[in-house]
Amino acid sequence: MYSYYSLIILIFILAGAAAAFLNGRKILKSNKTKNWPSADATIIHKTNSNPNTAPKIYYTYQVSGNTYENKIQPPAGEETMPGFAEHFKKKYPDGEKITVFYSPDSPQRTLFSVGATTEDKLIFGIGIGAILLGLYAITV
Repeated sequence: MYSYYSLIILIFILAGAAAAFLNGRKILKSNKTKNWPSADATIIHKTNSNPNTAPKIYYTYQVSGNTYENKIQPPAGEETMPGFAEHFKKKYPDGEKITVFYSPDSPQRTLFSVGATTEDKLIFGIGIGAILLGLYAITV
């Protein structure tokens, strides 16, 4: 009976290690974007022939005298939400100024926020906590 508990605790430790490792890598990758330069962008609404689809919302910005235009893609699955089109238009009003961060190597690649997210840091912390709790449980 003792070996079954040890096996369960070992699986718990391995799950915590996997969560910490994977999110640690994600945090390190995300933190590389912290030094990306920023640019002011303007949101532009374009006419959409089908009112039942997501509105066509773009943002334009300039880098080194070149003008770039990117489409704002709605999060996956949100298009089916009731009232999505109006919500999306309110979230990104026409003519609003926003700040975008762009890759120094490829200015077409942009992000609205840089660095690791709070969720990633939280999952990393939970993974470390699971490892420590599992190690404590094995010693008891």
